Amino acid sequence: MAATMMCEGNHRTVSLLSDSSIYLYDCDFGALDDNSQLDLCWHVSQIPLAYISDNWPIKYAVVNLEGTRVAIAGKHGLAHYSLETQKWHLFQSQAQERLLQCEGGLVWFGSFMVASMTRFDVDGGEAQDSLAAGTGGPPGPDRLGARSAAGQHQIIIFAADAPLDLEQAQTTMTLPSRVVTMSIAGSLLLVYCEDGYLRQFYLFEDRGIINASLRQPLCLDGRLVLGDPHMVRSIQCLPSALFDINPSLVVHEGRHLSLLTDLLLVGEGELDSGGQSDSRSDGDGQTP
Repeated sequence: MAATMMCEGNHRTVSLLSDSSIYLYDCDFGALDDNSQLDLCWHVSQIPLAYISDNWPIKYAVVNLEGTRVAIAGKHGLAHYSLETQKWHLFQSQAQERLLQCEGGLVWFGSFMVASMTRFDVDGGEAQDSLAAGTGGPPGPDRLGARSAAGQHQIIIFAADAPLDLEQAQTTMTLPSRVVTMSIAGSLLLVYCEDGYLRQFYLFEDRGIINASLRQPLCLDGRLVLGDPHMVRSIQCLPSALFDINPSLVVHEGRHLSLLTDLLLVGEGELDSGGQSDSRSDGDGQTP
């Protein structure tokens, strides 16, 4: 195996990645058979050449909770695979695919893919300039909004049952800074950015449409062991704290694993959500 990225399984599915294939092992199924039949539990799928040839190496791979779908992201765009149909799904437009670069994470929410993307076809200069107002946070490189020579930083939600197309995206949220890492626990999406803030989004489905509601951001400034946001590998919410407005977090930072509690909540008006949300739930494409 030549895994070059983060490959996430779940409590019942083990996932491994090679240069050109993904390997899935159903732990529940394997427990029902004797050792001589365990090899039958591995499902191997070759990543389409149309994707891997232009986008190697794969940086992210994640399995959904049911173990029936896999999403991957390489240099550009993303792709996903269904074990039920044994088919890969790629962007219908290669031009669109090349506009997107997955940075910070890729997670599943039910049958929806949540991807942290840098998008290169938009000008972020007008987005979130209100962040220049004093927030008391660290002066990150993108504090004046999503202004970046490298593109605009967004969280984009795609439905696995819909064509991979930006026009078909369920929800798009613009962020003021590049995403370092992202995780999900139940319906709580945690997004940690270079500006030192952890943004919490509550995801909910309404008539087949995924919407996101921003909870109060958490300031991690001064709470990191190494003090560098780029050294953070992952942030997880403790299960018992999912419904707390100020949850406890487990942070993997460099070689350190730490528990953060009593974090500083950023008051309303001090920090913009960085989430100009574009949801497909209403006619004008804007979330109320």
